[in-house]
Amino acid sequence: MDKSFKNILFIAFTLFSLYGCTSAPKPWDNQYTKRLHDSLNNAFKKQLTNEKQRDTLVGCVVEKFKQALPNGLESVPADSSAHLSYKFTGDCVIKIKRVQGSVQWTAKGEEGLRKDFLSGLSTKIPLDARNKLCDCFIAKLKIRYPQRIQLPFPDSVINTAALECANEIKKSK
Repeated sequence: MDKSFKNILFIAFTLFSLYGCTSAPKPWDNQYTKRLHDSLNNAFKKQLTNEKQRDTLVGCVVEKFKQALPNGLESVPADSSAHLSYKFTGDCVIKIKRVQGSVQWTAKGEEGLRKDFLSGLSTKIPLDARNKLCDCFIAKLKIRYPQRIQLPFPDSVINTAALECANEIKKSK
């Protein structure tokens, strides 16, 4: 489920790319780096309640930006920095592994969860069946987590929801 977390965090990075670190005379000096770090940290506060994990994730993303954009964030268009934010967040979440946190259900987050879920299913399964399974899985998660998505999903929740959905789809045939 780390992929779904990446998609959810993309929203926070979009805010960052629009409002954080818009200008600085010297890219990657202490002040510039601190502003980026603080902006990301604030964007992640609601999603990552574990301060140590949040700091590790933010530090990782900042380092990736420094390596990729030696001339600073202003050296690329905002949509490119948003794309890089998504990629770097994903890379760092994978590096950190089991990031824990919670986020509210949003259309964007659900869309990301849907993409991740569908990408994990075999293409040998008909598209209609994959979509039904995905719809059911998300519905089960919304019942289990009506306000906020707890990340990562416990394996028992994933397995139970997937099994229940598979059985429901078999019965409906």
